[in-house]
Amino acid sequence: MNLLDDEKVSGTIVHGGQRDEKRLRIAPTILLDVPSDSLIMKEEVFGPLLPIVTVDELREGFDLMNSKGKPLAAYLFTKDRKLEEKLVKTVSAGGMVINDTILQVTNPRLPFGGVGESGMGSYHGKFSFDAFSHKKAVLSRGFGGDVPMRYPPYTAHKQKILRGLITGNIVAVFLALIGWTRH
Repeated sequence: MNLLDDEKVSGTIVHGGQRDEKRLRIAPTILLDVPSDSLIMKEEVFGPLLPIVTVDELREGFDLMNSKGKPLAAYLFTKDRKLEEKLVKTVSAGGMVINDTILQVTNPRLPFGGVGESGMGSYHGKFSFDAFSHKKAVLSRGFGGDVPMRYPPYTAHKQKILRGLITGNIVAVFLALIGWTRH
């Protein structure tokens, strides 16, 4: 109700706006070209209120989206694949849907969650399990077979062998072990 009562949006309602305080209901409401300093443009809205901001160029739209906090979701309606790719690459949001709305919430194979002020983490199906699980790393080794090569001083010979091991280059390890050097 406070978002609709903001005097900065009073003349922007183009559809809906009816309310019943006793029954705690607000009709689906569309607001057109609301000022950027209005309350509704500063809040994350989880209600039947849809502020629409028109721009002259697409670049302005992307700039506007990126100037605000990261949204929980971003929606785009287009047949233009390049525009779709640009949205995905340019805008940071918790989730995105192209040519529809809210469907990302219904798919348990997609993570659901925000970025930054919209929340942290991803929830849904296995994503929820992973978000609330801790993967503990445990390495256990025996006492025998310690390799002195692990310890300083790191001679040029040791460095060649270790570099080959770290990069997974078995040929380099083999050549270093037999003393072969490339000139």
